[in-house]
Amino acid sequence: MRFCLAPSMMPGHVLAFLPLVRELVGRGHCVLFCAEPWAARLGREAGAEGVDVVDYSATRRLSAKDSRKGRGHVAAEFARRGAWRLMRTLEREPVHAALVDQMNPGAALVMRRLDVAWASLAIGPALSSPTMRDWPSAVPLGALRRELGLPASHQDSLLQGLSPRLHFLPWVASLDVFPAPPQGLHVGTMTGENAGRPPRWLSDPADVRPRLLVSSSTSAARNLRRKTGEFVSRLLSELDGFESRVLVTGEAPLGGRRARGVELRFAAFADHSSLMPHFDLVVTHGGWGTIMSALRHAVPVLVAPFERDQPFNGRLCRERGLGLVVDPRRAPRGSVRRAVEELLTWRRSRRAALDKTAREIARAGGVRVVADALVALAGGARGV
Repeated sequence: MRFCLAPSMMPGHVLAFLPLVRELVGRGHCVLFCAEPWAARLGREAGAEGVDVVDYSATRRLSAKDSRKGRGHVAAEFARRGAWRLMRTLEREPVHAALVDQMNPGAALVMRRLDVAWASLAIGPALSSPTMRDWPSAVPLGALRRELGLPASHQDSLLQGLSPRLHFLPWVASLDVFPAPPQGLHVGTMTGENAGRPPRWLSDPADVRPRLLVSSSTSAARNLRRKTGEFVSRLLSELDGFESRVLVTGEAPLGGRRARGVELRFAAFADHSSLMPHFDLVVTHGGWGTIMSALRHAVPVLVAPFERDQPFNGRLCRERGLGLVVDPRRAPRGSVRRAVEELLTWRRSRRAALDKTAREIARAGGVRVVADALVALAGGARGV
């Protein structure tokens, strides 16, 4: 069978689709990975037939210089450009079914127009929060619907990106904050299972020093990368003299001197599925994919949120007893170090909530369940 996977342009969202590419290709199916050139390259490396949907550089320049109409109008232009390129691609290369990022409403409208069986993927439980819906739901799609010959809709853009038939929720029911839609299916995490062996330095059983994964932002937004870089630099300075092994992932710019006693390594990108079981603690700005990957292996999280869904995700982890939150801009000196030390005791003793959530995520099935459901959707099986 042939499938189309259409993530949105945000790096974290693209990464959520890659394990599914490998799963479907491993089953002998063909995958069209419809994304920007840089993301399509990752799709091809995972085994897909990468499709460069559109070069958004002109629209990015518009986004940078024109704020008079608001971000929603700029996002509508992104949706329009991507939708028409995707439309031409699928008319030339039909597929049996598709999976669309809920924050890619242009692709969702194309599936409606071409009558393709499609499912949608939520990115995190925060998307249902009234405070989170304001901007992503405010993308005006009326003009694009008219261009595609679709009837007008009173729904906001997030609802127009929601499949009426099958909507995947990459978390578990115990992490629900808002009621799940009737067509929602909890699948745990999209990060996949262990994909390879970890490096020897990380898995050496003779080395008992705490192991920390520090995940900085993969966002293309320079401001967020700068902020996360400043926080990681502060974290490392507070760990001065703390015997530990630390892997910092991402491309955030770092400053300051190296901390004494910390064996420090860097990686622009790391496969969490193979690394996560070997860490004692994850420090993150609050991306949902990183949080779920940690919880899948009962690893506590320290969340330092900055914007978007990150504060929501941090509060959820704290309220469920799965981690702690530090304010990266207001927390007093030494508070990050104290939070790290407290969470390391959780890893050893306070494990009930972490272990329960990890078991629930494992039972949900992840990408295997998503692939099964997509195959059934493509075949028109009953009950989907």
